[in-house]
Parts: sequence; structure tokens; C-alpha cells
Amino acid sequence: MRESVLGEIDKQLVDWIEQLDTLYSDLRKISKMVDKLEEQLSTLKKARRALALEWGDTSEEVSIPLEYTSEG
Repeated sequence: MRESVLGEIDKQLVDWIEQLDTLYSDLRKISKMVDKLEEQLSTLKKARRALALEWGDTSEEVSIPLEYTSEG
């Protein structure tokens, strides 16, 4: 009986470790996606700034209608 219980505990631990591995893998993928999106946003802001300057807008800060927050 004791071996059966220990076997079940071992099985549950293996399952949890596999779930954690999957979660960490997903987290890495999401982090890479966020990095790409931040790069794209930066590129858009630079392009918007260049267009504003080309059209004679000399203000220091050029807003872009996209706002990125950690809240989504």
C-alpha cells in the first residue's frame, strides 16, 4: 500500500513538473511576442514622428493614437 501511495505521489509530481515546463515555455513565447510588438510600436512612433516633421510639425512630442499599457 505504501508503495502504491508513493507511486501516485511520484506520478503527480511528474505531472506538475510537465505542466510547469509547458507554462515556462508559453511564457517565453509570449515574452518574445511582446518584444516584437514593442519593436513594431517603436517603429510606428518613429515613422509618425518623421511624417510629422515632414509636414512641418516641430513640436517635441508627437502623439500616436496607439497607447501601450501593461493592462492591455
